[in-house]
Amino acid sequence: MAEVRVRRFVVSAPPPGVPVAAGDVEFIDSGPFELNLADVLRVNALAVPYRGYLLTDLVQHEMSLVMSLFGHTPPGAALRRHEAFDGSSSHIQRFVTEVLALGALTAVVRDEDPKLSKVAHFDALPLELQRVYPSSGIRPDLRFAGQDAVLAGEARGRSRPPPQTVLTSTAQRHRLDQLLDWSRRPGCDPVAMAWSWMQESRTTIDFFRFGEDAAAPSADPAVVHRLEQTFRDTDPTPDEFTEKYMNAAVHGIWTSTTGKAREQTAKQRIIDRTMEDREDQLLETAPRQSVSGMSSRWRGRWRDAPTIAGVPGPRLLLAVSPEREGRATNTADGSRLYRSREIGLEVSAAGRVLVALDWRKRSEIEAGKAVERELEATDQ
Repeated sequence: MAEVRVRRFVVSAPPPGVPVAAGDVEFIDSGPFELNLADVLRVNALAVPYRGYLLTDLVQHEMSLVMSLFGHTPPGAALRRHEAFDGSSSHIQRFVTEVLALGALTAVVRDEDPKLSKVAHFDALPLELQRVYPSSGIRPDLRFAGQDAVLAGEARGRSRPPPQTVLTSTAQRHRLDQLLDWSRRPGCDPVAMAWSWMQESRTTIDFFRFGEDAAAPSADPAVVHRLEQTFRDTDPTPDEFTEKYMNAAVHGIWTSTTGKAREQTAKQRIIDRTMEDREDQLLETAPRQSVSGMSSRWRGRWRDAPTIAGVPGPRLLLAVSPEREGRATNTADGSRLYRSREIGLEVSAAGRVLVALDWRKRSEIEAGKAVERELEATDQ
């Protein structure tokens, strides 16, 4: 759990066509925030788009590359980039900052609203859902979903300091203008934005959310019909909540409230199915052997993250299980944070995928036992 500084802002949505002014952005909070790097890596592995199947070994190597360009940041240390970052190629710099930006956005969104537990990148969504959104202009990076709600999230990563003399930069307010215009279009969602400033000394996250639901107030019946048809095609056994709105459609019941609720419900179910498909792909390509020290259902292996100039790095585990975890595990939560600092271990598990960082480099069997204890602590 590396420490970052989070600055939170609430944005008052001006009328359509009026740009967001500095006075519309209210600074509400600033303070330290624990960012579980294992969670950052796990979320990226499941959310970001790949051109083919998710190859578990490839994904784990990508995780190791990202870790090599962070400084030595075990739990409790400030998250910062390694000095070698500035000497790396520009496309690798963009890759690392984007991974951090997407992970930071996800962590802060879930801190603000824990029910938004599912997350998928726009480009990883099925075409049937992508086509619901405008085909031109911007398209926010992520879609968060949970309890029949959907939030769009925009992530920006920079390797320079945040604004020094003003609270927000002109570029940030310009992007907020674009996001506000986008969210007001039919078929679009409420939106939030995070800018991550990764420096050699520390990382700062500027998180923006609108003070009111600035998304389109009503749903297009044709859009909702397409979404529900897509959902019915992929899930023939909808739950009680979804069934209620489908029955409303059959009987011709339509109000702005039920229409928007049906739109959000169908989107969430499609995002759920997208995440489950990514888990299936990782499971198919996971190592056959079980992780030493863990229950036999967890398949994977530990790898040493590459280091630069002798800076010690962690050992990294990506493991997949045929069984879904009953509860999510994040060792940055609550009292577990202090234990994580003491034992030098970060764990993130949800669904069927687990990522762990062992900063003490125990033997594989001891590291596996330590991870298993963290999973058991969640179940108690």
